[in-house]
Amino acid sequence: MVPDKLVIYDIYEAMLDDPAEGVPYYITQLDLPAHFPTPAIRTTLYSADRDLTPATLREIEDRYHPVAVDWESGAIAWVAKRNQTPLFIMRGVSDLISLKKGEAEGNGALWVENTRRIMPALVANLPQWMVAMTLMAAGH
Repeated sequence: MVPDKLVIYDIYEAMLDDPAEGVPYYITQLDLPAHFPTPAIRTTLYSADRDLTPATLREIEDRYHPVAVDWESGAIAWVAKRNQTPLFIMRGVSDLISLKKGEAEGNGALWVENTRRIMPALVANLPQWMVAMTLMAAGH
């Protein structure tokens, strides 16, 4: 998956009436080519400073309906955008979470095994994406 929008969803502004009111400031848009060089899903990626568990999914489900969640991409995108640094993020899905169960919760071996399968494809596709992103940045 390649996100064109990243939302840092674990912002809680204690000074505001609604603690989540500060979240829009931490939304980052990324530019992507119109045509992808390899198969990928364009999505909004929700990011926080913690693992997603069934309990935290319940907290954010009604507000955001997230399809994909991670730890670090939102912060990286936010800092890159503020520093006017081009950024491309490509992710694979290592584990699934429902309102009832997180399949990797207490099962680190599953995460390791899935990561072993995901990374070769991401690395193999990266050169094509770098060309596409470079051409897009150059206006082609």
